[in-house]
Amino acid sequence: MKKQAVFQEVAQQIAQRVHEGTYVTSQKLPSDYDLAEEFQCSRLTVRKAIDLLIGQNLLVKEKDSRLYCLSTRSAYCRTKIQT
Repeated sequence: MKKQAVFQEVAQQIAQRVHEGTYVTSQKLPSDYDLAEEFQCSRLTVRKAIDLLIGQNLLVKEKDSRLYCLSTRSAYCRTKIQT
């Protein structure tokens, strides 16, 4: 079985937090710096994970560069991290 890339694992963990209600609709997420520290990975890895989740309409990045949860638990059902 092929192992997921680190950014995919990070994206999966963020999506899981949305599913669990840790991040809710319109909630501002921690900065990429804070997430990188928490997941013990580079900021680039976090940014790739965030871009993946934005593409799947789970997160949204506003003009002020703040990152927000776009959808709640229902979005998790359609969010599959693709390899």
